[in-house]
Amino acid sequence: MNGTSAGGRTRAEHAYLELRERIIDMRLPPGAALNEDDQMAELKVGRTPMREAVRRLESDRMLTVYPRRGTISADVNIRDLKSISDARRVAGRVSARTCQLQGGRPGPWW
Repeated sequence: MNGTSAGGRTRAEHAYLELRERIIDMRLPPGAALNEDDQMAELKVGRTPMREAVRRLESDRMLTVYPRRGTISADVNIRDLKSISDARRVAGRVSARTCQLQGGRPGPWW
């Protein structure tokens, strides 16, 4: 069995993206304990890809790992929400302006 899942992603990348999505859409709400065994079964990944995904999410500050105690999804900070909201607003303006300058055509990255 190789380390690649369907779609050409590694199993660790698959686990990372799926867990990240679950945190963002609140299926793993702030402060919730992450049961790695349950998540591994749901995502059909082994312990090593799961640990890689958890490490990455911890470095993204989306999870907090307490050695020998467990892993929880990070609490939402109101300052972080404001920063995210501000960044999305700016990105939306830049996207709209770029599209306008190109005559409504998507750029070469589409």
